[in-house]
Amino acid sequence: MESLYVTDCDCFLSPIQVVERAYVPTEVDIFGASSVVIESQPIEMSLNRLVPVKMTESFAYHGIVLAVFVLLAYLIHSYRSSLAIVFKVQAGRLSEGKVFDEQSLFFKKFLIRSRLFCMLLISGLLIRIGSWLPIESRLPNPMPQMVDLLCLGVVAMVLTVSFYRWSVMKIVGKIIRNESFFSMLRFSNNIVSSFSCFVLVPFFLIVMLSEGKMIDNILYVTIILFAGLYILYLTKSYRFFAARNVSILQWILYLCTVEFFPISFFILVFMRDKLI
Repeated sequence: MESLYVTDCDCFLSPIQVVERAYVPTEVDIFGASSVVIESQPIEMSLNRLVPVKMTESFAYHGIVLAVFVLLAYLIHSYRSSLAIVFKVQAGRLSEGKVFDEQSLFFKKFLIRSRLFCMLLISGLLIRIGSWLPIESRLPNPMPQMVDLLCLGVVAMVLTVSFYRWSVMKIVGKIIRNESFFSMLRFSNNIVSSFSCFVLVPFFLIVMLSEGKMIDNILYVTIILFAGLYILYLTKSYRFFAARNVSILQWILYLCTVEFFPISFFILVFMRDKLI
């Protein structure tokens, strides 16, 4: 009589015989009297437990917050005089053209470092605002590393926008042979950006790692303040063009090409990928 039990090599085995009075060892016999039985959990449950609920709980976001705090302390400690010049220019107590003509290498270094500070601050604010949207739940691979990469992607997006603006103004300045105009425009934009970021940073430090109804209200105020400072930024650029008798149509072309295009591009990318 053929057996019903077959191995992978299709060899027939004899029927299994039950041995009477056979002793089956327990876990105590195998692992000792101090052993404890632990129920195993599915892999999916352990992965879901490791995934941060929000982007603000990722290591990358915490690193951005730490970098903002370190840069803030460094700039205040090392560039107090340059920071005072920025606030005097915005208050109208110091001529922007005079500062541009007389700027030292020390002040140029301050503007470069403050630009990096502003990009990290804006990245942190975007991630903090984006925590209201369940973006991380829409990732194709729900792993903690993917949430970190998403946060770093926001930083890369801000850096790309900044580099795009600098490149366009540099290239256009060379084409029309008027590099001094765009150099002065970049300087004016850097002054306004530095001022805006130092105004925003106290609010960011409050809302960066906290949650709650009160914190959400402060974040709303931060968003409104951010929008107001951006309008100030655009107003300063219009005054810059108007003071040099440049047509308003050229200013609108500048806004569409340099300011609005890179932002709208990334918004469309996120909407296409259904991340927002």
